[in-house]
Amino acid sequence: YVTWNDDPFMACRGGQAFGGYERSVSVLSNSQSIVPPLERLVSRGHAMLVSRAYVYQYLRHGIEIEDFNCAFSQLEQALVNYKGLR
Repeated sequence: YVTWNDDPFMACRGGQAFGGYERSVSVLSNSQSIVPPLERLVSRGHAMLVSRAYVYQYLRHGIEIEDFNCAFSQLEQALVNYKGLR
């Protein structure tokens, strides 16, 4: 990452709806420093989904298991892309 930026990873949230969703998350990173936090996020998310933690609440509001699988797939692809940076 660039030497003038001592924080190569920044996560922000906002109160505005985005893309038809009530909430969303964006991550900005200019280095591979995002890889370990994303790996932990994916690992913990998978573990929670397998144990069905809180899933009933999502199902009640129309979010299906396939939606989770799609989100995990996108995160895993982002990890592959970041790991491929040189």
